[in-house]
Amino acid sequence: MKTIGVNAIEVIITIGLIYGILKYWNWKLKGGYDLETTNRSYGVFLFSQILTMVFMIISGLDPQNQAYMEHMNFLGDGAFDLWSVIGIQIFGLTLLFMLSNIIGNLLFKTAFPTKNGLFEDIREDNLTPTLVASGIIFAVGYASSMYVLRPFILDWVSRNAGLIPMN
Repeated sequence: MKTIGVNAIEVIITIGLIYGILKYWNWKLKGGYDLETTNRSYGVFLFSQILTMVFMIISGLDPQNQAYMEHMNFLGDGAFDLWSVIGIQIFGLTLLFMLSNIIGNLLFKTAFPTKNGLFEDIREDNLTPTLVASGIIFAVGYASSMYVLRPFILDWVSRNAGLIPMN
């Protein structure tokens, strides 16, 4: 039964982070750049942002951490350890997602310069720069979650629980 609870927490985290992404980009791009809802580049960009976050969550999860968390209590004794692992996971995902967007945007500006910048290209519905930037952001986000977040959480949980890391 605790497996269902841990998985439900992961689903709730995923939904919350997706909601946060949608609200942020809606505020940033629609408010600041006066976008239409029929803008294809905006849709592609949002799709890639959501896909990046989902892949970061999936690649950041580790079976050993899942198994360890299943034996923890949600409330009462040992609950602090469970919620601290979840808190570090949320903080790490959010931080790496923001950094992947910043690094991806910087890489895009240097490797694929456009006249007006990415957000102006999205406003003008230029699909090619949006796809290139989205691909760069996805690659940076996925790699950072796989090779930075996952080992960090695995190492942290292993040290606190006295486990031997499997990978």
